[in-house]
Amino acid sequence: MKLTFFHAAWIGIILSNPFSAHAQSTEYQVVVGAFAKENNAAKFAGYVKRTFFQSNYEFNQGRNLYYVYVWKGFDRLEAINLAKTLQRQPEFFDCWVHTKQLSDNTPVIRKYICSQR
Repeated sequence: MKLTFFHAAWIGIILSNPFSAHAQSTEYQVVVGAFAKENNAAKFAGYVKRTFFQSNYEFNQGRNLYYVYVWKGFDRLEAINLAKTLQRQPEFFDCWVHTKQLSDNTPVIRKYICSQR
């Protein structure tokens, strides 16, 4: 099969697509709190959800902490910009961007979605 310039260009676009599975192997979370006890993480996530943002929490096995986060995605710049915006607010002055390498064999141990009241 002979590839034309158009086909080669199309394949190049597909392979360089930032939304491809390979490009999305790094996930970013804007974390607003970290807790050793799940109960505390759940309470804080509920507070954040009621007063400010959608929030979730997840157990970070490497740190043995529950991370409460308000945003999760694959866009590093968006995560950084949101964290900078939140850091201007007194409640979230110490928030940060957590970087997580994803792989096919890395299971999410626990993920929690806080219900809205």
